[in-house]
Amino acid sequence: MSTLIPSPNIARCSIETRTDCLFPGSPVLSKPVRLNLKVAPKAGRNAIAGWMGETLKVAVTAAPEKGKANDAVIALLAKRLRLPKSALNVVRGQTSTQKVIEINGMEEGEILRQLRDGTA
Repeated sequence: MSTLIPSPNIARCSIETRTDCLFPGSPVLSKPVRLNLKVAPKAGRNAIAGWMGETLKVAVTAAPEKGKANDAVIALLAKRLRLPKSALNVVRGQTSTQKVIEINGMEEGEILRQLRDGTA
């Protein structure tokens, strides 16, 4: 009978924090970052309009019907942050103009820098 020895290539992850998922040679994954948004649907163009205190104002041309505006917000932010759309998720406010978006795969400081540098 042989004994199985764990491979050093197997990831070790903490489900609670997601901060110690390690693969040899890969960076430590960051905690998801939550971002408060104020969305203006049916706008003239898709744009990040700027900050209102700690809330980011986002304008999208899509109508607030059947999740179209949410999809447009996700696409706009994913493009700006250079992340896949799957890394962003609406966690609160699916049918409201006030939303909370969760962003995975990027540190909070980098997210804020990317959003600040590209605002109008």
